[in-house]
Amino acid sequence: MNLKRVLILTFFLQIHVTFHFYTTAGLAFGILENFSTSYPDKGPNQWVVVNIPAYQLTLYTRDAGDSLKTLTIPIGVGKGTEPSNETPTGEGYLYAKETGVIFRYGAQTPENLIGKIIKYSYTFDKKTLKPIKIPMPKDMKSVFMTIFNQETQNVYEQFVLHQTTDWYTVRAPASNGCIRIDEEDMQNFYDGLAPQVKSGRFPLPVPISIRYEMVEYDNRSRRLILHANVYHKPLNYLDETLKVLPQESIDLGQIDIPKLRWRIAKAETQFQVTEQYIRKKLSQPPSKRLLLEEEKQQLHYSLFLDEILNEIRLPDNERY
Repeated sequence: MNLKRVLILTFFLQIHVTFHFYTTAGLAFGILENFSTSYPDKGPNQWVVVNIPAYQLTLYTRDAGDSLKTLTIPIGVGKGTEPSNETPTGEGYLYAKETGVIFRYGAQTPENLIGKIIKYSYTFDKKTLKPIKIPMPKDMKSVFMTIFNQETQNVYEQFVLHQTTDWYTVRAPASNGCIRIDEEDMQNFYDGLAPQVKSGRFPLPVPISIRYEMVEYDNRSRRLILHANVYHKPLNYLDETLKVLPQESIDLGQIDIPKLRWRIAKAETQFQVTEQYIRKKLSQPPSKRLLLEEEKQQLHYSLFLDEILNEIRLPDNERY
């Protein structure tokens, strides 16, 4: 059956995007059932992993020679001021992509604009950083997904990955739940995802895993990276760190826990101030919403492993 679907996205206004394609509910769940979206030995030739607090999306592609190629791009995510505008976590699949989506004004705009097509975007020039008004591009791109959250048993079909003219909101919590991607990155992602399809449904769905990992470890630089808990989930940075380090074959007996606690406290203070600043900035009129990269970078905190190591290795019975 040919379906016309209307989804709610975010364009600093609640908006709608209209597109046409065939859908089949639950098409990919059988395929995903026994598939790990981290680094599967066998399975689909493509999969996507998103980490919300890192504002990062990675497309993995296995070529004919079984070599693995990656495309990693920054993203914007749901603002998370309430559960309904969080980007959902869970496992799912991408099943279609479209060019030329139409954005419409939503419920929070003046009543006389609701449902009308958005013809112009109020954004900023990337070079001068001055406010500008531009026509909405006619080739705006979107990728459509279904996400299943095991914990809540909820299925999410209303959120998509879409191109944005509000490039300065990438790497920030700004949307009503959709994943925002800047123009050039969206072009690369769009072309690389199911490359045999220019527009429409994929022959096979592409698995996607959307995660909420506040602590990551970069083995090459021996560096911990803490990300701001912008959705205020009941997670503890110390606990999360002590889970991550053993996965990287790091002996917890080497860690100076008081030093680590002190650094975490510094990070949490930084995150609180930054989150308040960003949310206030994004609530301003369009001409005052510009976020600089150095401002958004304060949503992350790095510390080298050597900075939190014990000077003398503790015996087993004296570890944390």
